[in-house]
Amino acid sequence: MINQDELFKLILVHFKNVTAMDDCIAGMMQVTTGMAARWRKGLTLITYDRLQLLIQVFKIRTHQLFTVPDGAVSIPAEFQYIKLDVETPDHYLYYIKTIADQLEAMTADLNASLWLKADEIPAFHLLPYKNLIYFMLFAYVRDRMNCDAQFEDFVVQIKTLDLDPVLDRIKNAYDRIPSIEVWHDGVFDNLLYQIENAEILEHFKQSTTKMQLLSELDDVLTKCQEEISVQQKSSGAKFECYRKEIPIRMGYGLAKQEKCGQVNIKIDSINSMTTENQTIFSEFSKSFKATLNKAVPLGIGPIRDRTLFFRQLKDKIAYTRNKLN
Repeated sequence: MINQDELFKLILVHFKNVTAMDDCIAGMMQVTTGMAARWRKGLTLITYDRLQLLIQVFKIRTHQLFTVPDGAVSIPAEFQYIKLDVETPDHYLYYIKTIADQLEAMTADLNASLWLKADEIPAFHLLPYKNLIYFMLFAYVRDRMNCDAQFEDFVVQIKTLDLDPVLDRIKNAYDRIPSIEVWHDGVFDNLLYQIENAEILEHFKQSTTKMQLLSELDDVLTKCQEEISVQQKSSGAKFECYRKEIPIRMGYGLAKQEKCGQVNIKIDSINSMTTENQTIFSEFSKSFKATLNKAVPLGIGPIRDRTLFFRQLKDKIAYTRNKLN
């Protein structure tokens, strides 16, 4: 098990400096800042009940308290995963609330940034269009669960969770955080396939629904092209986008902050597993940087390359629209 000095180093990542940490812990424990400093330095042993409180408040995980051989990772203890299914729709609300909380916390860190390796269009860009988000969830549910609902009925059901305010929180926070994203030519393929598949299997009650989704996807693409061209989100935060010439097989995101980072490994269009293990974060960071070295920047690259990239994406949407018309 780690020693007391190492424990307080884990807690320090939540503060600007040791003085701020000592003040906070002293207030929490109702002791002097001098006593808090002695705990931090390991000069005075902290009692078990106070140790337990620190672990709970600062969300220190079991794997962080116990040492393991260099390079070894205790996978069951490292990852968080929330099961999403039809029987427990409230899990989805909890899942997106955790995303909103994390992103909003990141906006307070001037050094924070998001790094996304996107095997399909990142959901952040779809958030202004709630029907597209609902459709992604619907396709996930139809693919993985025994659910016979049609899309429009599913939307009525899912709206009872009051997701929209949380989705807006995510969008507002995302817009304020600088991000670097790597896309490839097939980032829209899965969503277009799912729309076409839903039409073939008669999952739409109304014939206009599929065209509405495709029209919204056109708007998403137009908005993305504008922001990528100026390398800036609507809030003014920096937005760098790169094109990878070969398909991305596994999507993931890195939430990078000044003293720590989190890895979000995509499980499906909707769900992901997360870890705050810094060894894993470091490995994924190296992989992401290696990908950037081989990718083409869309914002500062030749206008012709950027135009051709977005033209082929628009053509794919138009092709699907013509097939379903």
